[in-house]
Amino acid sequence: MSEYQLTELGEIPKDWDISDIADIGNVITGSTPKTADKENYGNEYLFVSPIDLGTFKYVSTTQKQLSKKGFNKTRHIPKGSILVTCIGSTIGKVGVAKKELSTNQQINSIACYNICYNEFIYYTIEYNFKNYRKYISNQAVPIIKKSLFSEFPIQLPPLIEQQKIAAILSSVDEAIEKTEQIIKQTEKVKKGMMQQLLTKGFGHTKFKETPIGEIPEEWEVLKQGDVATFFNGRAYKQKEFVKEGTPVVRIQNLTGGGNYVYSNLELNKNKYISTGDLVYAWSATFGPYIWQGPEAIYHYHIWKIECGNKIDKMFFYYRLHFLSNESNNQKSGAVFAHLTKSFMESYEIALPPINEQEKIVTILGSIDKKITSEEQKCVKLKFLKQGLMQDLLTGKVRVPIDNEEVVET
Repeated sequence: MSEYQLTELGEIPKDWDISDIADIGNVITGSTPKTADKENYGNEYLFVSPIDLGTFKYVSTTQKQLSKKGFNKTRHIPKGSILVTCIGSTIGKVGVAKKELSTNQQINSIACYNICYNEFIYYTIEYNFKNYRKYISNQAVPIIKKSLFSEFPIQLPPLIEQQKIAAILSSVDEAIEKTEQIIKQTEKVKKGMMQQLLTKGFGHTKFKETPIGEIPEEWEVLKQGDVATFFNGRAYKQKEFVKEGTPVVRIQNLTGGGNYVYSNLELNKNKYISTGDLVYAWSATFGPYIWQGPEAIYHYHIWKIECGNKIDKMFFYYRLHFLSNESNNQKSGAVFAHLTKSFMESYEIALPPINEQEKIVTILGSIDKKITSEEQKCVKLKFLKQGLMQDLLTGKVRVPIDNEEVVET
């Protein structure tokens, strides 16, 4: 460890420097032209707010844009600058300006000097922010003032090493972005396939008019309550939960967040769900799920659905996704929007013969497998990136440098 030095950012190589952000670039706090003057806004110049940061490294599109008049009333941020959210719930989100632009006052930008490589600074800020958070005061709206932001420490390897580190991390970022684009495109394909297969099927030449539109001649129109049974979950009081017992599935457990609560009550068998059961969240967050967890009790805001012999479970799972537009028009309730059981049971659907349902499920299932495979790949790439950042941005692993390499600034 004699080759390392202990700094406020932890151990780094002795030949690396520690500098304040103000020493490595010009720090610029954004500003907003008057919103009351509509002539300030248009489609000529990017105007970055926190919502535009955090998805991709380069900022090349924004939700709002400015006219030339509005742009001239803001502080101009040079191309290649590092953009950092310093106010609000998304504090710490980072991006790189793809071209000259402006930002609102929630963002501090760093126009890097030639002593550093801007993409390296991007990754370093992203990595260091967990250390910077200790400087943020506990308040309702987190804020980092420009003066404090300018004093944040940042590690600086030799310039050629900065470029090499950034190149490695950029290659992983490019793979992540490409994978996310594949997922997005595949989801778009799935949406189009669902629209076609769940309303027109495939290979049909004869159609008939029905109250819900034109459908293949061999299909039926039935109410959902005629082909499946919707079982209500149980409402619980806080005092009824116990430390150990049967898990109680709430909506947050379906959507991937939240810990289980537990109950030791003995209930009717229809109040339990097992792996593979079809369930539906009907309050605030709408949607069907195939339960993949342990045997559990389900909460009041979830229905368990048992399909009859006229409808395939997975076909109904895909068909229930199709309810999104209609369900948005059926929301009721003063506090939480929700669907009613009577609406779900009386809702009419076009139903193919069971063998065609199974074919449709096979097609949509293969698309889902592709999406899942790419999502898993994306998770692995993001995990790889985190490990590389830990190793490369602390100097734990050094990149090889050829003495004959020339640094271009």
